[in-house]
Amino acid sequence: MFLHSNVEHLLSNLCALYNHGCHVEEGHGWWRTLLVYVLSGIGGNFLAAYMEGPASNIVAVGASGAICGLEAARVVDAVRHLGARPEEVLRDIVIREVLNKRLGNIDVHGHVGGYLTGFVAGAAFGRRLVLERDAKGGLRVVDRPLLGFLL
Repeated sequence: MFLHSNVEHLLSNLCALYNHGCHVEEGHGWWRTLLVYVLSGIGGNFLAAYMEGPASNIVAVGASGAICGLEAARVVDAVRHLGARPEEVLRDIVIREVLNKRLGNIDVHGHVGGYLTGFVAGAAFGRRLVLERDAKGGLRVVDRPLLGFLL
């Protein structure tokens, strides 16, 4: 996640991180965004390594698995009605993956692992607004992530 092949690769990842990271951070806060990013990066790298097998000498570089996880967390947010329509985010994902496939030399397994981990982490730790009664019997909106007790 921290090693890139060249300056162009680093800049493209930084642009994607800025684009998706800002949206996710707005809904999740910086701590949960960082958690989704790191877990997605690990998940993407794990799936890529698993699919290549132990005898592979292919080296994966870049943060695209982690960034794909942030994109997936945006889909979770959109489904939960937090500022984006799911079809718009999914369209962006499809366009990006089609372009990546045409460019070649892209770690598809790393992207898929990042997306899968990002969906799970976004659902588990992302913002989830619910109505609760306060001590006086009134209703209030609170943020209750599914696995918020782990944070």
